[in-house]
Amino acid sequence: WLALAGARTEAAMVRDLAEALRSGDAVLDAGCGTGAMSRQILELQPDVDLTLVDASAGMLGEAGDLGSRQIVGDIADLPFEDASFDVITCAWVIETVPDPAAAVTELLRVMKPEGFLLYTFCSLPDGWLSRVGTSILRQFVTQGFAGQFLEPEEIPWHDCDRSRKVSFHGGLSTYVLLRKCCVVTPEALPDASMSEVPPTLL
Repeated sequence: WLALAGARTEAAMVRDLAEALRSGDAVLDAGCGTGAMSRQILELQPDVDLTLVDASAGMLGEAGDLGSRQIVGDIADLPFEDASFDVITCAWVIETVPDPAAAVTELLRVMKPEGFLLYTFCSLPDGWLSRVGTSILRQFVTQGFAGQFLEPEEIPWHDCDRSRKVSFHGGLSTYVLLRKCCVVTPEALPDASMSEVPPTLL
C-alpha cells in the first residue's frame, strides 16, 4: 500500500510531525501496528515519552524493541484521561474501525489544548475513472486489511484555519491534521466539496 499509494500521504504527515514534535512531549501512536510510525517518531525526536496502543497484542510484540509503553486497547475507547498527549499519530487505522468520526473524537479528547492530531487513511478516489482504475487495488486492500475507503462525506475532519486535509493519487489516500478546536461529529463535518488546505504546518 505504501509503495503504490500511501508513501506521499505518509510523507506529508511526517513533515508536519517533524515540526510539531518537541523534546519531552507526551506522544501517542494510536493503532501502532508493528511500530513503523513509532520508529519514525523516535528518529525525529528521540527524547519523547512515547505510548503505543493497538488492539493486537501480537502487533505490539513486533514493536517490543522500541522500549516504549505499550497498551492493548481500542482507539475508540482509550484508557487515558482527557488532555494527556501533546502529539497523536494514527496511520492507516481509522478506516478499519466501525465509526471513524467517533475514533477521531476520542483521539481529540486525549489531546492537550495546544496539541496536534495527525492521521492518514484510505479514501475513495474522485470521479468514476479514478474509481475504476483503482478498483483492483482497493479490493486487495479491503480484503487483505479489513479496511474501507472512506467516502468524501464520511471523512472526519474540521475545516478551520488550524486544520488541514490533503489528498493524494486522485483522492485514494488522505492526510488530516487537527487541533484541539476541531470537532468531527456528523453535524459538524464540512461540505465534502470544499477545497483542501495546502500541506504546511500552521
